[in-house]
Amino acid sequence: MPEEICYTTLMKNIPKNWRPFFWFCDPEKIDLTQDRYIVIHTLLAYGSIADIRQLEAVYGKRSMRASFLKPYRGFYSAPAFSFAKFFLNAPSAQESLYVKTIGPASRIAR
Repeated sequence: MPEEICYTTLMKNIPKNWRPFFWFCDPEKIDLTQDRYIVIHTLLAYGSIADIRQLEAVYGKRSMRASFLKPYRGFYSAPAFSFAKFFLNAPSAQESLYVKTIGPASRIAR
């Protein structure tokens, strides 16, 4: 299988259309190579299909999968996690390590 094209050598900073996803930091300081883990998890968790396709063009599916398999606890909604798991063919990913919860539901149900 041919090696996936990686555009991170051509691009240093994140594309302008991804900047709103990084409201929690200065998007100008995000480096596509050094901050690969947070960029991939952020876009998988909150990006649109178009954003995820662009992410795939930047990093390649193999690199995205490798980063995804290093859990970012509590970052994903259940639907976003299910999509990422399916899209990246990662059946070993455990939902409890990725999906955020809103608190102890048992306390509310009493």
